[in-house]
Amino acid sequence: MDRKLTKIAIFSKWNAADGTSILAELVGRELAKRYELTVFAPFNDVKPLQGIRDEDYVIRCCNVQGTSSGQWTFDPKPFLEKDYDIFVLQRIEWIPIEELIKIYPNIKEKAKVIYVIHELKLPENPIFWKFEWDAVVCFDERYKRMWKDVYPEEKIHMIPYPCNSLRRGDKNKSRMELNLPLDKKIVFTCSWYPSTHVLPLIPPLAELNKKYPFIFLIVVAREYLDDEMLKEIKRYDFIEWRDDMPPASEMDKYFYASDAYIFYKPKYEFKPGQIMVSSSILSYLGTLTPVLAIESPHIQPLGGAVMKFSDMEELKDRLISVFEGKPIVNETLKTAEEYVIRNSKEKVAIEYIELFEKLMRG
Repeated sequence: MDRKLTKIAIFSKWNAADGTSILAELVGRELAKRYELTVFAPFNDVKPLQGIRDEDYVIRCCNVQGTSSGQWTFDPKPFLEKDYDIFVLQRIEWIPIEELIKIYPNIKEKAKVIYVIHELKLPENPIFWKFEWDAVVCFDERYKRMWKDVYPEEKIHMIPYPCNSLRRGDKNKSRMELNLPLDKKIVFTCSWYPSTHVLPLIPPLAELNKKYPFIFLIVVAREYLDDEMLKEIKRYDFIEWRDDMPPASEMDKYFYASDAYIFYKPKYEFKPGQIMVSSSILSYLGTLTPVLAIESPHIQPLGGAVMKFSDMEELKDRLISVFEGKPIVNETLKTAEEYVIRNSKEKVAIEYIELFEKLMRG
């Protein structure tokens, strides 16, 4: 007799600035509207968000690699005592994998297990390959091509990385709340790694600012700024720096207030064959603020939903298109809206539910 799906568990980062956390939250909160949800999450994170309160269904029970120099912290008790029909894991290299494998037979005994692939490449840890998943989820064809030789095709399921919902903000209201001028163009960026992801943008933008005056709004917490970055911020009058790294609901205001958002990473960070998605772009694409993104593996699935640039000269050309309101901007926003609707968190959650129910029937 088929079991009815009622209880779901997710083992993932949660309320953190991380792609696994964002996916878990977008999908998990939709699942929590229909089922009894339990989230097993780490105590800490390399990139924590401040001022966030966990939901009642979140259990903190381990630590994260990179935040502790001591031994792993892992409490197996919640995994063994909680009841669930489905168990979802993501990118497990950050967790105490050696400890998880010890209790994995107990988890498999009571639940169907799904692994969501975030890896840039196939894992090298031999313990990873000891886990037997009932299903693995890939975001797109690139991931499927990488993993098809290690898992049978019937076990691989493609479910896109979810987008946060379409939401239209009030530009003037947001600017007033953020104490930003109403009568100037604003170009916005944010990063946990400003020395490599923001600093290279300043010289070309300073040059463009001479012909097209605008404000370059940089949102980054002080602790992530080095002396060189601070010196550059103080050097230019057109830079507006905010000592902030707010949660998504507050970050929306910066997008609403801005005329464009820049996503930049240097090309040396990308290795041949790597595949990835940009959780930050997909989280905020629904604000319908034009996204100017460097050509990279992050944006390969997005097509015309973002305005791509390959170098700083092309970035300046893209910004001029935004400032002058050229047709490419509206075309990009139309494509972005279609992409968000097609891959909304609600639709993606339904795809996960359909997979869960299929496994339960099986």
